[in-house]
Amino acid sequence: GEVLAVAGRRGLVHLVDWKSGAGRVVGSVKMNAAVKSLWWTRNDTGGRHLMTLGEDSEIYIWDVGERRCMRRWKDDSGFGSRVLNGDNAGGYLAVGFATARLFSFTSILTRTTDQIENWNRESVWSGRGLSFNP
Repeated sequence: GEVLAVAGRRGLVHLVDWKSGAGRVVGSVKMNAAVKSLWWTRNDTGGRHLMTLGEDSEIYIWDVGERRCMRRWKDDSGFGSRVLNGDNAGGYLAVGFATARLFSFTSILTRTTDQIENWNRESVWSGRGLSFNP
C-alpha cells in the first residue's frame, strides 16, 4: 500500500507515506482510548479503509484520505479484545482475544449498532490465533 498506519500513544494512529520510501508522517487520526489493533480493509470501489480497535473495545472505521471517522461502535461483549483481523476480500471482520466474534463488513457499514450486535451473536468461536485462510 501507499500509507502505513502506526499505533501511537494516547489513541493516536500516525499515517506514514510508505510509497515514497521517505517514511514521513503525513497525518494522523485519533481514537478515544489506546490503540490495540489496526487492520486495512478493501471497499466495494477498490479503495481501502483503516479499522482500529481501542482498549475500550470500540471499533473505528476511518476514511484515511479525508482523515475522518466514518463509523464507530462499541462491541459490548468484547471486553478485553486485543485483535482485529479480516479476510483479504474485505467481507468479514473478526474481533477478540481468547474468543472472537465475526462481523460482516457490509453489515457494519449499512446497519445500526443494534442490528450488528444481533447479527453476530451466533458467530462466536474460540481459538489460539485469529486469521483467515486465503
